[in-house]
Order: sequence, then C-alpha cells, then structure tokens
Amino acid sequence: MTLHVDGVSVRFGATRVLDDVSLAVDTAQRVAVMGPSGTGKSTLLRAIAGLVRPDAGSIRLDGADITNTPPHLRPIGLMFQDYALFPHMSVEQNVAYGLRVQGTDAHAAHRRAVDLLEIVGLAEHADRNTSSLSGGEQQRVALARTLAPAPAVVLLDEPMGSVDNALKASLMDSTVNAIEAVGAAAIYVTHDRQEAERFADTIGIMHEGRIVRLDSAEGIWNDPQTEFVARFIGHENILDPGGPVLASALGTDSGATRGVVPMHALTIVEGTEGGSTVSGIVRSAVFTDGVYRMTVSTSDEEEIVLESRTRRDPGDPVTVAIDPRAVRSVVRDEV
Repeated sequence: MTLHVDGVSVRFGATRVLDDVSLAVDTAQRVAVMGPSGTGKSTLLRAIAGLVRPDAGSIRLDGADITNTPPHLRPIGLMFQDYALFPHMSVEQNVAYGLRVQGTDAHAAHRRAVDLLEIVGLAEHADRNTSSLSGGEQQRVALARTLAPAPAVVLLDEPMGSVDNALKASLMDSTVNAIEAVGAAAIYVTHDRQEAERFADTIGIMHEGRIVRLDSAEGIWNDPQTEFVARFIGHENILDPGGPVLASALGTDSGATRGVVPMHALTIVEGTEGGSTVSGIVRSAVFTDGVYRMTVSTSDEEEIVLESRTRRDPGDPVTVAIDPRAVRSVVRDEV
C-alpha cells in the first residue's frame, strides 16, 4: 500500500506552512523528514493524518483519495511527541484503547495488546500505571498503542524528543523492529540527523515548507546539491570557488557556485607530495573522540575544518592535501 502526497499546500492565515509538497512512501518503507524548527515537518504529518486540511493538493492511499476523509477513518497511526498516554489506565489498557474504540471485542484487544507489548519489550509491565514508567518505557507504550490497530502508515512526530541521549540508540532499534514486525510504512519527523539515519532508508530535507532534497542518507551526504542542505546535515567546509582550497582541487574554471569539501577529503601532509595541496596556519586544535579537530586558515578570508590523528598546535604551518574526487558543487543560498 503506497501513500502519495501530491502537491500539498497548507496556509495558516497569511503564512504558507507547506508549499507544494510531494512525497511517496511504499509499504514497509521508512522515511525520515528533517528540517529546522518551523519548516512544516509536523504540519505535514498532521495533514497526512487528517488533522489539518490542505488548501491545495491531494493525499492518496493505495490509489484512493483520502484528502477529505476524517482522521478516525484513515488507516494511519500518529504518535505524538508527548505520547499522550492515559494516566488512569494501565499499560495494557492504553495499548488496547484504539482497538476497543473501533469495536474490537475485549479478548481480541487483550491478545493484540499483549503481542505488541512483547514486541516492544514491556510485557512484564502490562498491569502497571503509565505514570510509573520511565520516559523510554512510555515511548514504547505509545508506539505499541499506535501500532495496535494495524495502521497501513505510521507517523512519528519527534518521538525521541524527551528521551535521554543514552537511551536513544536502543529505543530506535526497538522502534524500527516494532514497525518492521507489523509491516507498516512509516514517516519519522526529527531535527536530529543521527536519528534520521538510524531509522530511515530514505531521508527528506525540508526548508521553508518544501522538501528540497530526498535521497538515502549516503546520497544526501555525498551530494547535498544546495548550500542549505550541506550546512543542515553538518558539512563544515562550504567554500567559494575562488579560494585556495577549491582552486587547488577543481581549478579556477570549475564553474562551481560553492563547493563542499568533506573533512575526510582533507589530510595534513609533509611537503606537497604532488596532487592538490594548499598551505595554511593552524588557528585552533581540540582533541575529541580520538582525533584532533583543527581549524586551518588558508588565506585571510578562508578557513577549513579537518581532523587528524597527529597533533598540531595553533600557529603551526601545515600543508593540506585535498582529494578532488570528494568535492561537490552546490547551489549558493539566496541572500
């Protein structure tokens, strides 16, 4: 079953929050949508779920137009950031709630809830009150409740937002495993690149209400295409073509509007050693995660960031080799 979002736009007053957004998600596919706060990520989920009506465009599920279908009639599960658990109900009752509302008999709802609590690793907590659970446990209860009615599409809005960093990796694994177990398509909204890469096989980058890049994590990292995307996903070295680094790597007639130079493409060497090199002065050096992270000035107006296992101190002259195969041209941001 494929979800198609076709040219969807949403306005809140004079503000266009979604601007001609299109996206397709197939059965069992996991898509992460990233972007800065206020760029329309949550509004996109709410439009798909039926909580916001588009001003233009359509939403189709397996070919059927559901743009105007009420939320409770869509086979879509939405998990909110705050989980919205019922504090007066037990864990099992929370998970079974949606099934009971749909008219599922008590025995079948109980069996489904037990199965899902097994999947998310909380079977032994079935009778506990949700207020007695940790944040990570509440997250898993909310996920099980979202999956209980067997939705065709699962929407997750910043589900790790209130979870400690130390728990995120294990919770992400349990989230992926649970969604895979029910075979649902999934859209996961986050501003965290590591969460997106761990969850999804496809990532969409949103900017000012539009999806501006859609690809695998590897595809986006290796070819961001625009300066905004490159900066958002964490590239440090986004340089003008006339500066020493790109002139050395690409030549003065490259035609690039801007160039992205990944840190792995930069290596401190002794001498020129042939190939593309540039000279500079170390301005700062910080030891972190087993390497020295350095800022190097290559001219009065250009600095680059690189990593090295060899220590260099501020003020040291260095020669940096550049692998031109890793350099990518990107479209300059509009000012």
